[in-house]
Amino acid sequence: MRQEVISFSGGPPSLAISKWLDIFQYCRFLRLLGNIMVILVIGLVGFIYSAVLLTYGRRVLHSGGNPLVVLGCVLVLLLFTGIAGMTLWSYLAAVTVDPGRVPAGWHPFTDELQARAELERMSYSNYYPDRRDPRRPRYCKRCQAWKPERAHHCSVTGRCVLKMDHWCIWVVNCVGLLNYKFFLLFIAWAGVGCLLAFLLLLPSLLAFFRNDLRGPMAPVIFIADILSFAFSLSLGGFAAMHGQLLAANCTTIEMYEKDRLHPWPYNKGFRRNFEEVFGRNKLRWFLPLYTKAERQGLLDSVLASGSTPSSHGSSGLGLGLGLGGPGVGPGSGGGSAGGRVLLGMGLGLGPHGGHGGMGGGGGGGGTGSVLIPLMGSHGGSPFLSSGPA
Repeated sequence: MRQEVISFSGGPPSLAISKWLDIFQYCRFLRLLGNIMVILVIGLVGFIYSAVLLTYGRRVLHSGGNPLVVLGCVLVLLLFTGIAGMTLWSYLAAVTVDPGRVPAGWHPFTDELQARAELERMSYSNYYPDRRDPRRPRYCKRCQAWKPERAHHCSVTGRCVLKMDHWCIWVVNCVGLLNYKFFLLFIAWAGVGCLLAFLLLLPSLLAFFRNDLRGPMAPVIFIADILSFAFSLSLGGFAAMHGQLLAANCTTIEMYEKDRLHPWPYNKGFRRNFEEVFGRNKLRWFLPLYTKAERQGLLDSVLASGSTPSSHGSSGLGLGLGLGGPGVGPGSGGGSAGGRVLLGMGLGLGPHGGHGGMGGGGGGGGTGSVLIPLMGSHGGSPFLSSGPA
């Protein structure tokens, strides 16, 4: 579907001017800082892991061969290594997996003609749906394309993201439909790992304050334990917030909306909300991955209600009838329904009848309905439906 640049009467200034005034375009520089943050996160995980490894490695060396001490230290290191590994795996998945993009030409209507008619209605009638309802048809003026429910334009990546939650500088990525699970697993595994590291290093920290811990490792253990404590608190609070959002099937963006619908239309109950993100296989709840079927199911949940140009005809004849004279122009969306070729017609009602050709509509889509756009130089009724063809 070829999207046209539309201009809303009384709306924003020209694109040439608004491009310079759009401060959100400068948010893209955050991606440069984000690359540094990736190195910082991996470095912090490695630093804390090294402190735990060296602390319990020394205990093994000074155990005098006591099998219980050796076994306990080995088990602790294996557990902590597993948690550190899951933290890094989840983090890299959140960084590298695309959060979900809107397919080119997607629209939330049954056919191309209805999508075009709705776009014309929004353009010529200065029509806006109820902004309180997230299920309304939504058009992104920056991308010049329709977007599904709960999709938002990301100023950093410069495109619309499916079920966008937020752009996170820590993962240098937008958190959305396809990587939200990985982001949640990252903060969960990292929070558990920081808490465990704090507890494992706490005896050494107390020894440091008693001046019983000396040598070059003393400041390393001190800093690592303080960082572990600070991050465990911050990640715990962050995990609690996202736990509430997950339970209500709400995103961070939606949480900050001033006027939301009540009751929230996407809340399906805790179990279904949880399974929508983590899936139904309990063994994969803790792993930052989706099967091909799970990934496709997520995409279908937000895109299946719409359609793309490939599912409809692309040609047809549009006939425009103006009051001052007829006009004929190419239609769009011509197709067939049940073997019958449908013809779209546009009727111009403006004072300059010759402009009636602008209303040259499209043929029928696969639904078998004919939509007749009514538009002229001064508007008119947005569109009429003739019913089943």
